[in-house]
Amino acid sequence: MLRIRRLSGQELTASADEIANAASLKKHLCKQYELPVFLQNLLILLHEGNQLGDGAKLEASMELQAVLTISGLSESDHRLAEKELLKAAAQNRGKVVRSLLEVGVAKDCHTPAGKTPLMLACAHGHLEIVSLLLGAGADQKCQSNAGNTALMFASNRGDVEVVRLLLGAGGHKQKNYRNGEGRTALMHAAAGGHLWVVRLLLDAGASVNLVDECGRTAAGLALDSWHFSLAQILFDAGASWKLS
Repeated sequence: MLRIRRLSGQELTASADEIANAASLKKHLCKQYELPVFLQNLLILLHEGNQLGDGAKLEASMELQAVLTISGLSESDHRLAEKELLKAAAQNRGKVVRSLLEVGVAKDCHTPAGKTPLMLACAHGHLEIVSLLLGAGADQKCQSNAGNTALMFASNRGDVEVVRLLLGAGGHKQKNYRNGEGRTALMHAAAGGHLWVVRLLLDAGASVNLVDECGRTAAGLALDSWHFSLAQILFDAGASWKLS
């Protein structure tokens, strides 16, 4: 049995009988432990940390260390690492997100549409991933090509816990940001009928009388979608009666 250790102290295992060489071990570690192959460096601990080439044969007596690193990667591999982070954030794959953040993959990388890992995690309601990214310093001020922020994505989804987490981590500063249509997080929540998200945003000081590019307030959007009780809450908070 091969013994492989990560810098974090995590111990990994693989059967020496089933692993032909370093390349096949990397594939095994990727499949079993979600460690991206192109970021793996395998070191022989008992031989002063000599790095193993992909064709190197392995022996059961070897004690190895698996090191994930972006050092020395080509520009295309850097972009590949960013794509892996974006995909992992959208798919709720916490181990991959954590590993990629640990080696320094850009936490605010983005898709062609300008969506960051934090935005994707918020859009899908992945609370653990949102927490990991915020802990790594992901920037809530980022806006997609359409002008949406992470707070807008979470508010549009109506995810109370994610919105609460964002606001508590500084997202209250983006409460009145507007996207390309002039909509705020409060407008997104009101249009979707997300009562408790609306309450959270109001408590954070979100403005009730901003209008989108069509002249609609959050209350107007709520009424347009037949969310009458929610609209009343906005009126009670000082919203105007300007409707679409």
